[in-house]
Amino acid sequence: MNINQDDILFIKLFRFVTNINEIAHKVQSSGFRGQGRIIHLLAQEGEPLTQRELAERAHIKPGSLSQLLERMDRQKIIARHRCSNDRRVVKVSLTAKGQSMYDQINQQRVEFEQNLTKDLTDGERQHFCQVLDRMEHSLQHYYGDQLEKGMNKHHD
Repeated sequence: MNINQDDILFIKLFRFVTNINEIAHKVQSSGFRGQGRIIHLLAQEGEPLTQRELAERAHIKPGSLSQLLERMDRQKIIARHRCSNDRRVVKVSLTAKGQSMYDQINQQRVEFEQNLTKDLTDGERQHFCQVLDRMEHSLQHYYGDQLEKGMNKHHD
């Protein structure tokens, strides 16, 4: 079998992404499974979000999100409050415990990124980002209609 440079590139890229996902799954399994994304979104926003906004940003079905938020509320990770203007609207915010969990998750993420990139020069980092941007552009151009709704937007 004749393996060309594109094959080698995609084999290495697939192996790398698979390994990152495996490590992320193990970290999430230690107690944050399914909650990390919600914690991250709320912490990054810095102010309460409605359940609808959370569902859209996290790309989670509203019913699934309700179950997740119920569990997080019982664990005192989030607080839910009815909007005074419209009692049908529920706003969600992080509690002190939730913010502490975010700080821990974020520290792990920063450490992970630093460990993976510490041997790269600034030029290599910049070049790698440019290559990934070009590949993402091609992915959007040729296969954007096949990507999950909401996930086919360019993220920086």
